[in-house]
Amino acid sequence: MRNGVTTISSVWNPARLAITALVCLLLALPAGAADKNEVETVSAEGLRTRIETYKGRPLVLVYWASWCMPCRNYREKLAEVRELYPESDLAILGISVDTDKARLERYLAEYALPFPTVLASEELCGARGGLPVPTTVLFDAKSKETQTLTGNVDKRRLQYFVKKLF
Repeated sequence: MRNGVTTISSVWNPARLAITALVCLLLALPAGAADKNEVETVSAEGLRTRIETYKGRPLVLVYWASWCMPCRNYREKLAEVRELYPESDLAILGISVDTDKARLERYLAEYALPFPTVLASEELCGARGGLPVPTTVLFDAKSKETQTLTGNVDKRRLQYFVKKLF
């Protein structure tokens, strides 16, 4: 603006336009979408659907809980598996059986996991039939379950069974 007159250069400011576009984009997001610590809750049917989306690559599905001390140790072994196999070759999905979603989200905010995690619905927890945590279920590239490992599995054993998926 010069002498009270708006010029095209004062309106067509690339930095101002970029900031305006970003603000508009953030305002257009649904509530909670910008919160990357928000965890999705999945049902048994939702989990079956999600497993199918990984078809074409092996999947390591891990039932765990934030309050479970063996699970906390196990995440280090899963992080090593993640380092061996990139996401494009091997999918890893955590299914938390926590009952307090807020506690789980606080845990994930503090301890980032090298794989996505969803929260099991009450119905999904019931469908598990009381399996201990951690429980690891391995699927081949055709989404066929091949192995179930219970407990805090030894690192070499875990890596052996994951390697067999290829």
